[in-house]
Amino acid sequence: MIPLGRMLRRTTFVTLTALGLSLSPGMALGAAEEQPLTLDATVQAKLLDLLKEYKPATPLAMISEVSEINNKGNFGKSIYLARKAYYALQDSGLLGIVTSAALTDGASAGSAQSLSLCGLLTVVGTAAGTSRNDSTGVIPFGKLFVPFGVRSSTDINRSEKLKQFDTTAAHICAPQPGEQFTYRTETEFHFKISGMFGTTKTGTRTEEVSCKVDAGVQPASGLLAVLRGDALAVTCERIAQGGDKTTSEYVFLRDSGQYLLRAETIPVQTIKVRLEQAAYPQ
Repeated sequence: MIPLGRMLRRTTFVTLTALGLSLSPGMALGAAEEQPLTLDATVQAKLLDLLKEYKPATPLAMISEVSEINNKGNFGKSIYLARKAYYALQDSGLLGIVTSAALTDGASAGSAQSLSLCGLLTVVGTAAGTSRNDSTGVIPFGKLFVPFGVRSSTDINRSEKLKQFDTTAAHICAPQPGEQFTYRTETEFHFKISGMFGTTKTGTRTEEVSCKVDAGVQPASGLLAVLRGDALAVTCERIAQGGDKTTSEYVFLRDSGQYLLRAETIPVQTIKVRLEQAAYPQ
């Protein structure tokens, strides 16, 4: 077991005590019925090898952002998700992340905690959220139709861990201008949905990802004035085992050694992310 210290020293969230992520059952968000999430030794070794020289100059402590989500099922109407993320760089080089998020219309909210490989992919994590739906219908009452309201609530709990990982990148957390690299992941997941249409599912997903780093270097302050150092645009195309394709656009903050998602596109949905705040450790 490789000590990592606490994710955030002044929070009440679960302590991530090892690269194997010993999340105690019942302490992790929504994970009381699950086994502790522990990485395989081979995955640990690969991650440590990638991160052995990873020492970002000015890691981020927090960001606040708003995502505009345009799903074809919403018939052109966008919804907005406000999200805050708090970061704590671990001794191993993995990034501890605690997030909270909510739709701006109040319909859904949730929180998550994870260990990430420099913001590019989740190594292990848990999440929990609640979705509320209020709708109005009518029922016949004699010759009249009387309106009635229906209110439903759905709780969602999810956990995942990286089961296999391979990459062609020698320094995936320090990409260079014009570089191209690929990586492959197999992730084990478990989710449980409660409510009227409740279900539980456990499985694995495999993804092949190819990334291209833009040749141009830009000041990070062009994204948000408070950001330090230079930034690189990175585009990744992710193909899942069923053939579904996702295109993700990132900005890589070189001084912070971290990827931030800027946009994501799948056949039925686009997401655009607007960074609103950022802070560094005091």
